[in-house]
Amino acid sequence: GTATVGDLVLVNGLLFQLSIPLNFIGSVYREVKQAFIDMEQLFILKDRQPKLLDNTNAMEYVYNDDGNGNGDNNAFVHDGQVAGGTNITFENL
Repeated sequence: GTATVGDLVLVNGLLFQLSIPLNFIGSVYREVKQAFIDMEQLFILKDRQPKLLDNTNAMEYVYNDDGNGNGDNNAFVHDGQVAGGTNITFENL
């Protein structure tokens, strides 16, 4: 058959009304798919063992929450050698 201008306007409006929900469903699908990919990579990363492990003789860090952030007689040491200085005192004002 023959199509009138009104028929073309009708089809155009119908396709436009379908495109908005389909675009939304497509974006939701992409987000869910990416979330599953990210979750899979997270589980793979969680199962990996670190290359560097803590020293078996390492001391446990004791956190002192006195609220002022002060430090007395600090030294910066790397591989048993003083790297940055000794007897450094700082105070958080």
